[in-house]
Amino acid sequence: MALTPAPAQALAPGQATGLCPLLCHPNGTVLGQGAQVTNLGLAAVLQRAAQAPETDDQLLGALLHPLAQDLSLEELPGGTMPTLEPALQLALPQGLLFTTPGPTAGELLLNVVKNPLRAGGLISDPCPEFLAATQHAYAKVTPAAPVGSILAAMDHEGSVLLLASSLNSTFGSGRLSPSTGVFLSDFVGGSHAATWACPALLCCGPEGDVLALAAPGGSLAPLAVAETLLGHLALQQPLPEAVTHPRTPPNPGSPNPEPLLLVTTHAEHVRATGVPAGYYPSQGH
Repeated sequence: MALTPAPAQALAPGQATGLCPLLCHPNGTVLGQGAQVTNLGLAAVLQRAAQAPETDDQLLGALLHPLAQDLSLEELPGGTMPTLEPALQLALPQGLLFTTPGPTAGELLLNVVKNPLRAGGLISDPCPEFLAATQHAYAKVTPAAPVGSILAAMDHEGSVLLLASSLNSTFGSGRLSPSTGVFLSDFVGGSHAATWACPALLCCGPEGDVLALAAPGGSLAPLAVAETLLGHLALQQPLPEAVTHPRTPPNPGSPNPEPLLLVTTHAEHVRATGVPAGYYPSQGH
């Protein structure tokens, strides 16, 4: 991989000691913008996992046990484990909207967009209703355990779209697992992030078109996703405009939910739009 401006800035001198030697020169100074980095440890782990039979326990040997050793854990953590849950869904005139269940903010997202979007058709001024729904939904939120989310959708031909949304900052906790080449997340080392991850998929159209949205960040992440859906579906804004021109600016001092990623598929063509634009390359096939 190549270090882009944002990661290079995040790896300021004195802040990247846990990421050496992968991202540092031999003398300990951080690699500069544009430097090419090859993560051989991670490549070896992924190769072992890909070549292992489904019944083989290669994941434990290749990834989990080395991670536990690097973290000085006597045994693998048994508290927070990944779970497989059915997605929440909301029927809209434009199609079915799917998002992740609790403890993520998926239910909050649905509560914000439910009334403005269920009306159908164009809304001349959706802001009052939208802001009232947002205020009501956020008032009922209580903090929960830190979490990331992955939302999966499969079409009738077996094609799968995975949308991941996490709350990591750039390079996560700033620590690297030497045995595996894995960058450890913000949840390592006692970080207490809120559960605002809520990726969303809107499935609609005769050709199985899909609109996917994800926004990491703080408590404004669900609002960023909701505003984009409202702008595109209720106001019929083009998708790039709906992503890059929010209608309700955040309050002063509020955490910024950027970057925001939108992915669309139409007739097997994929397009991506991001905020800021430089964070997400756009590729179609």
